[in-house]
Amino acid sequence: MDHMDKPWAWGVLARNPSISTAEFVIANVTHDKNNEYRRTWFWRQLSSNPSISLEFVIAHLDYPWDWGSWCGGLSYNQAITPVFVTAHPNLPWNWKSLSNIPSITPDFVFANIEKPWDWNDLTRNPSITPEFLMEHLGRSFDWFMFSQNSSVKLEFVMDHLDKQWDWNKLSEYPSFTPDFLMVHLDKDSVWNGFTSNPSITPEFVMAFTTNIHSWWNFSSNPSVTSSFVLANPNLNWNWDALSRGPSITPEFVTANPDLPWDWEGLSCNPSITPEFVMAHLDKSWCWIGLSSNKGDGGKRRKQKERKMMIASYLYSNVIFTDDISLEICKYI
Repeated sequence: MDHMDKPWAWGVLARNPSISTAEFVIANVTHDKNNEYRRTWFWRQLSSNPSISLEFVIAHLDYPWDWGSWCGGLSYNQAITPVFVTAHPNLPWNWKSLSNIPSITPDFVFANIEKPWDWNDLTRNPSITPEFLMEHLGRSFDWFMFSQNSSVKLEFVMDHLDKQWDWNKLSEYPSFTPDFLMVHLDKDSVWNGFTSNPSITPEFVMAFTTNIHSWWNFSSNPSVTSSFVLANPNLNWNWDALSRGPSITPEFVTANPDLPWDWEGLSCNPSITPEFVMAHLDKSWCWIGLSSNKGDGGKRRKQKERKMMIASYLYSNVIFTDDISLEICKYI
């Protein structure tokens, strides 16, 4: 509860998973002169926060919760389960938003088949099986859209090769192996996603360099190692995408300063450290990218975020306030 006098971005706070305590939420719900809830909180973002206890929501139904809007609200909250929805059938659920929840099962959809589901979203939902969709959609089953469902199995595709698949999307999935894709290289757009498939080795792709349609995809592929880049510097690399890859470390960049690194791309690289930034302040960093670069999780991530903020302060020569000075003192 410290520093409540600061100009916090409440819309961002509302999405923060650490904002989960009932006491904190309640303490910052205020009223206007008509005794109506003033929107200190951004209720749409707060309603989407999976850390908010569902029991807390039920205990405070008088709060202005957002029950469902496009890509947000309680009906879109990833903590929502079919059991919870079934236990509270009279709440104003948004069934289009519920169609995206990963815990939604075919049995639950069937038990509520009369509800206004969004069948396009259900088709993309990895929890919904193709057998269920085919049974209930019949001829209107959208094979192209189902290709966006990450649960699609190689065996299922092989049993339905005559359908209108999105081969661009299918070829991105790790379960679709080089052996399978080799047989279907004649399919439309297969090469677009093929080179970003992490199960495809760079050495395998080298045999088909003339077929690479997107060097961004290939340069972004996590299977591309720094040693492979060093051994093949003359390939048509997308250096922005390559610089973002976690295999490109500060040590590798330092050891190879003559390579055409993209410093905006490096700003988004999760392996980049605050110390490396401070040692290269003359480079064209993207400070927005650095600020959102989370890198490691947990405590180390938070420390990194603070250090990145300090680096940006030092670089931009801002006027130092007491808060900034205190923050810098933590790392001196």
